[in-house]
Amino acid sequence: MRSLQLIRTALLANPTISGIVGTQIAPAVSAQGDKFPAILYNKTFEDPEYCQVGVSTHETNIQFHVFAPRYEQVITLIEELHKVLRSYQDNSVYATKYERGGAEDYLPDAKVYTDYVDYRFFIKQ
Repeated sequence: MRSLQLIRTALLANPTISGIVGTQIAPAVSAQGDKFPAILYNKTFEDPEYCQVGVSTHETNIQFHVFAPRYEQVITLIEELHKVLRSYQDNSVYATKYERGGAEDYLPDAKVYTDYVDYRFFIKQ
């Protein structure tokens, strides 16, 4: 989905996000041995809206998982994700809506803190 690439580009354009994760923003299916901090994302829901001329919009939920070795980095990344995503629009995405989030955790095997947010994107076809 081209919109996911555009959203990734918008996140990378945020200097705070890119300052923490570099270019480590990728689909949730990631290779073993990924470097952290990182933001992984996946599409969790998609609902096409049909009209007489075919599909006109999609409602798509995307979950963004944040991973970082320091808890403060996770909090900063979540705050910056909100800043970018709440106002995000492009030629195909005409609205976003925060759905939920807040499952802070520590993964001892990976030695990283994690949290997530879900956003709904309304995408024109």
